[in-house]
Amino acid sequence: MVLQSQRDSLVFALSGLFLLAMVYFLDPEFVGAVTREDGILENMTALLFAGGMFASLYALYQRKMVLLAGLWAFLCLFFLGEEVSWFQRVFDYSVPFVEQNSTQGEFNLHNLNIINEGRVLNEDGTLEFSVFALVGSQNMFRLGFAGYFLALPLLSLVPMFKRLLDRTGYVRPSTAFLTAVWSVIFVSFVLAFITVAPVKNYVAETREIIYAAVIFIYTLSLSAGVEKKAALAPAE
Repeated sequence: MVLQSQRDSLVFALSGLFLLAMVYFLDPEFVGAVTREDGILENMTALLFAGGMFASLYALYQRKMVLLAGLWAFLCLFFLGEEVSWFQRVFDYSVPFVEQNSTQGEFNLHNLNIINEGRVLNEDGTLEFSVFALVGSQNMFRLGFAGYFLALPLLSLVPMFKRLLDRTGYVRPSTAFLTAVWSVIFVSFVLAFITVAPVKNYVAETREIIYAAVIFIYTLSLSAGVEKKAALAPAE
């Protein structure tokens, strides 16, 4: 599977862990400059979402896994738009109603007050579990990500659910890739739990580029025309 072999997955895991280590150990001022709004990390995250969108569109053009590719083309476009506030700062336009109800005063949905208050991990490191917390935009994204890259792969191991997923065209990521992904994400949450602001915020920003990289690699695999039977086979 493209970019999902054991070797490539190991490279991904080591790269992700190295990036998190730099965020944790390097000078906070330097890390803050890299992870700031419109900084290098945010721009790279946007580029990865853009790459995922174009990879999905290419899969659509080649008529490969049309339903799946269409879904990811739409999602990557949405994630890209939200990441860069729909290019508001580039084209210098304003949508007052949205901006007045946004925590950042920008044109995007994930910063709207109504869906931006819920948290599971508070600034002081304490945990807060509630239905309201899950309504937060960041938590909704995490739930969707976990659903696609953790829950569905696990369900696909059950014959009954596998048959249902096969009908939707779902392509399971390789086991090696999933192991690498969740190892890095687990470490990022541990670091977020044991650190305080502003390092905690820097770790969260770094986790966003990890999410984007996972989605890019997956959509790139779709654009290469990976077959479901190859995806379900043991990683090379």
